[in-house]
Amino acid sequence: MRIDSIANITQTFADGSNVTAGNMPSVTGYTLTNTTNSNGSGAKLEFSLNNGSAKAAIAAEQSAATSSSLNFYTENSGTFAERMRIDSSGSVGIGVADGDVTNDGTAARTYVGIIGTANRGRLNIGTTASNGADAGTLVFTNGTNSLADLTVDTTAGVQNTGTLFINGTRSIKIQAASGDEVVFNESHADVDFRVESDGNANMLFVEASTNKVAIGTGTTDAGTMLTVGGAATFTGQNTAHGASRLKIGQDTTAISQLRAYGANTSTAGILQFTVSSSDGSVGGEAMRIDSDGVAHFNGDVKVLSGDIQMGSGRGINFTASSNASGMSSETLDDYEEGTFTPTLGGGTTAGSFTAGSGTAGRYVKVGKMCMATISLRACTVSGAAGALTISGLPFNAYDNNLYSTSGTLMMHSFNFNTDRVQSLYMVDSKLYGIESINGTSWQDWAITNSSSLYLHVTICFEVDE
Repeated sequence: MRIDSIANITQTFADGSNVTAGNMPSVTGYTLTNTTNSNGSGAKLEFSLNNGSAKAAIAAEQSAATSSSLNFYTENSGTFAERMRIDSSGSVGIGVADGDVTNDGTAARTYVGIIGTANRGRLNIGTTASNGADAGTLVFTNGTNSLADLTVDTTAGVQNTGTLFINGTRSIKIQAASGDEVVFNESHADVDFRVESDGNANMLFVEASTNKVAIGTGTTDAGTMLTVGGAATFTGQNTAHGASRLKIGQDTTAISQLRAYGANTSTAGILQFTVSSSDGSVGGEAMRIDSDGVAHFNGDVKVLSGDIQMGSGRGINFTASSNASGMSSETLDDYEEGTFTPTLGGGTTAGSFTAGSGTAGRYVKVGKMCMATISLRACTVSGAAGALTISGLPFNAYDNNLYSTSGTLMMHSFNFNTDRVQSLYMVDSKLYGIESINGTSWQDWAITNSSSLYLHVTICFEVDE
């Protein structure tokens, strides 16, 4: 060993190398020098404890002719080993010799690796401050500029819970490997998930306790899995046009909508209802509503409750059926049934009429055809003259008596000519009695002034509309 005039201490070893402890340039201290120029050689400062039973060391190791690393060693239960290394580029490896554990290999980067053996590597950032203090922040910078950080804020009043904040100066992106997944709440704890927008604190809300999802609201509906707090639009693509979309929402506060939009401003949407198996091989289009409001059904239409109501002038159109010559309309536009009060009298002088118990009139109207049934029971007529008349029918006949006919009359206590046939014809909404005989012109069937008059008849006529 030699101590020179400037206090350098040199220890020469058997291999000819030596170590010098002395002054570093511009820094007060000692230098341990190994003069061997060989990668892997170095100089070590070792600490011996408990008479050599425990030790630790710091060593400089040559990695190239002009490059080195600083290695840290400790002893654990008799095993003396390297625990941390700072390499020539400034990268730090804890539990690993090279901080670049993923072999990224970018020279311009500085790496820190923490690798455990039996236990996993773990970086703890925290505080010993009082309850409620900030636990710690991991900041990502460019020069002196903070770009993003991970910050944990301890819950006020305690030390064992806190909130994690991810803060960025621009986008925050989470990327998983292709074919893998990004999972929130992997342990399926009863913890709600919420995404805020600029003006809505519950833009997306997952209610863990009920397994329900809400959009635009923090309140879920008890009967459904998805609740949308506002109008919803679904945008798709078809082969013939550009984008089209389906909107579910409200036109006003009183009207809810299911609206199909066309591909552009000049094309109205078509709403199609399709049923099929999962591969589309079974089923097909069940119903379609065209842009003009025409609905097409590919099956029977069953109305389980309520009625089908026609608009004014509308009906069931049979255009697809074959037509007879002279056809003028194929639309069945009306159905009606009801009652009316028939009144018996005379065509020249109406006279006085008293209806007996059970006197009534009923009708059924299908399209323009009306069938009326008249029942006069125990009626009395006095002071009447002229042809027998029955008034009170609900509709006027088309072209008067040309398109009306009555069935066989059943009557009692009426006077009539037994040589003739009695029938009824219609003018406007009144029936007139007539008698006919072969080879002789018709004549009026005169009214009978009497009591206990009975007459039952059914007449069919075309309504004047």
